Amino acid sequence: MIRSFSEAHGERVQDCGRPMKKLRTVDVVDSGSTTEKLLDIPARIQWRNDHGYCGETATQTIGLTHGAWLSQYAVRKAAGGELLIGTETFDKALQHFSFDSWSWDFDEEENPQFESFIVWMKRNLLNGYPVIFGIYVTDGFNDPDYDHIVTAVGIESHATDSEPYHPDDILIFHTNYTTEPVRRRVGSLCGTRQSCSHDSDAGGCIPRDTCYGIAVKSLNRPLHASSTPVRILLESVEEPYISPSGLGEPVDLPAQVECSCLIPATVYDLYRYDGCEAFKLGKGRTLVKSWEAKCDKETIDDPVPIKSNSTVYYQCTPRMQQVEENSFINE
Repeated sequence: MIRSFSEAHGERVQDCGRPMKKLRTVDVVDSGSTTEKLLDIPARIQWRNDHGYCGETATQTIGLTHGAWLSQYAVRKAAGGELLIGTETFDKALQHFSFDSWSWDFDEEENPQFESFIVWMKRNLLNGYPVIFGIYVTDGFNDPDYDHIVTAVGIESHATDSEPYHPDDILIFHTNYTTEPVRRRVGSLCGTRQSCSHDSDAGGCIPRDTCYGIAVKSLNRPLHASSTPVRILLESVEEPYISPSGLGEPVDLPAQVECSCLIPATVYDLYRYDGCEAFKLGKGRTLVKSWEAKCDKETIDDPVPIKSNSTVYYQCTPRMQQVEENSFINE
């Protein structure tokens, strides 16, 4: 059964037919917070080969929430090497796949950066933007900058806005090793290379001095402005390993596409683009389904599975708007 984090936390979601289930989550402790934000971003399990695919997996999991399947293999290939925050590889990959993002300016910020970095993360999370960031872990490579890359998807704050820093705020993030997010008190996350005593399962430590992070706002759709929000729902949280040379057997991933912000009684077309270039150019799309919406959110089964080593984008467009905009059909 495909389930989302909004379901896991008991939020009521209007959905035409998809059963509502509960996910097993980490223990919840009352933080006394006044402001909470939990983004509906799924967990994914990274490959541990070739120095680890944590940055690639973080990119993949955010892509799913914007209707894009990006294989870990495809992300590393686009970057030309391992994705590392603070290097051109991460920026190159995000630009290649059409993400709108910005980085924490670790070169300009004064050390120690931890508290101001937390406020920056909080601000982005409260605005609905996940943050990919680096952490120290005791079971990593003992790197002076950071060992592992994870994705912040939620914040529980003691303030009604993003200011100020509060050590009892709670950060919620995916570690790429489990389907359950880590929920940690912010004050317990600060650490140095020498002082960090938390492994990757516990969420490690955010560097006290120089921090590394990237906030991802959205997927740029210059040729698809009329698309409603789309997200991909998958049965499996893993994909079979494909080597850097592309060797290995991909599998078929049955996928559902959740289309949101629909207007009932309006006809919609759900399209699929196989490949990043096809999406960018608006060419070679395949019609998945045309239907008249009955709810403001509906889930559509794609009859054609996604190849696990591929790149696939979805677009959901109201029929009337396509005609008015003269679409961008370039089949």
